[in-house]
Amino acid sequence: MFNRLKSTFVDDSAFMGLTHGISALAIVLALTAFLPNWLDWALGDFNLPGVLLFGLVVMGGAFICDLDNTSATAISALGPLGKGLSIVFRGSSSAMQTLVRTKRDASEPNPHRGFWHTPLVGAPLLGGLVILLGRVGANTYFTPPLIGEITVGNFITLLLASLIIHVGLSGVFVKFMKKIKKNPLIGDLLGFVFSFVLTLSLFAMIPHGMNGWWPGLALTIGMIIHILGDWFTTAGVPLLFPFSAILKGKFWWTFRLTKIKAGGVVEKFIFVPVFIIVAIVSVLMIIGELAM
Repeated sequence: MFNRLKSTFVDDSAFMGLTHGISALAIVLALTAFLPNWLDWALGDFNLPGVLLFGLVVMGGAFICDLDNTSATAISALGPLGKGLSIVFRGSSSAMQTLVRTKRDASEPNPHRGFWHTPLVGAPLLGGLVILLGRVGANTYFTPPLIGEITVGNFITLLLASLIIHVGLSGVFVKFMKKIKKNPLIGDLLGFVFSFVLTLSLFAMIPHGMNGWWPGLALTIGMIIHILGDWFTTAGVPLLFPFSAILKGKFWWTFRLTKIKAGGVVEKFIFVPVFIIVAIVSVLMIIGELAM
């Protein structure tokens, strides 16, 4: 009986994708509810469409870390693009762990929960790359159908944001996205179109637009929340890379805070419900704040 109880709380796996996504969205909404001005420098001003758009990218960003895993939600959500990105993520993670190491680090590292699970380097680096991509053609305007005049940079920004949001929706609202993608021939395309239209609609409702680097910031925050979530489990993460080499003698030292089982009682019946409640209460608080 003791072993059965122990197995409920202890496992070698990290949190499920659902928990990562909902926790990321809930944390951003809660921060916004209690500190309404914390996103003004990214959103321009306090407005619900901007908060929701930013929160959805954070939610999607919480799934991106696991592209270094062959069974990641992001891979199935993005199809062939996801498979290609996974190869890049796994290859770069293995390469970084092989090149940057001490004698105590593994000579044949596991790419999963490696470089792209580092909150001090990997997450900011990927967010910075998204910001740089959004700067391409920042001063060049064109007029695509149904959108109107927009800079190439803003279009790339919205496209990247919609892809990240698509990953988040596929991971959290699984049944809903499966209905959209039900048709085997055009289902995936419809899923992408839905995510892009949602992104574009929320962006269009923002009174004064948003700074071009907001998706990169949101992606970084989502990845960091995911990494901190893994820190809570026995899976652990290289939380203090590269400073762990000074503290522990290893660059890729795995830090663990608790021993919680992935998909177990604690995650399913405590963490997930609490984050859902926090998200709902936070949205109601934000609406109330805007109505005053």
